Amino acid sequence: MARKQMIHTLETLAARIEEVGECDEWQGYHQERMPYVHHRGRMQSVRRLIWLLMGKKIEDGEYVTQKCRNGSCVKFEHMKVVTHQEMTKIAGTHVGKAASRKRKISLARRKGSKLDEESVRQIRLSTDPAHVECLKHGIGRSTVIAIRSNRIWKDLSMFGGLMR
Repeated sequence: MARKQMIHTLETLAARIEEVGECDEWQGYHQERMPYVHHRGRMQSVRRLIWLLMGKKIEDGEYVTQKCRNGSCVKFEHMKVVTHQEMTKIAGTHVGKAASRKRKISLARRKGSKLDEESVRQIRLSTDPAHVECLKHGIGRSTVIAIRSNRIWKDLSMFGGLMR
C-alpha cells in the first residue's frame, strides 16, 4: 500500500516545535543531528522547508543552517543561507566536536570496567578461542568477540586502525 504523501504548512510544522530558551527546537525526526520531515513524498530539511514557506528563495548549492549553533533550532530568525563551501566548514567543526565528545564518554566508561588497556591488548593479540579468553579475564564471550571486532574498547590512539 502506498504511503499517503504529507504536505506540510507552517501550522503543521509548528505543532512539532517547542520553545526552549531563545530557540525553537524541532521535536520530530533528526537525521545526522539535523531536523528532517517527510514532505511531498521525500525527506526534506525542516529549516529549508520553513525558509521556502516564508517566501524566501534558495539557489542551487545553497543550504539553510542556524546561526545559534543549536542543531535542533528551527526558529526563522536564527536561520541563514550559506554556500556549499561555508556548509562544509560548519559541518567540519561539528564533526570534530562530536568525535572529541565520544572520546571523552568512552574514556569515562572505561574507568569502571573490569578490563584495562593491557587486558584488551592481550585479548586482541591472543590466538585462543573467545571462550578461553572470557574465562581468563572474567568477562562474557560476546565481549571478547566485540573487542576483537573493534566494536567496543576501540583503540583511541592516532594509529589504532593500523594495528589490524
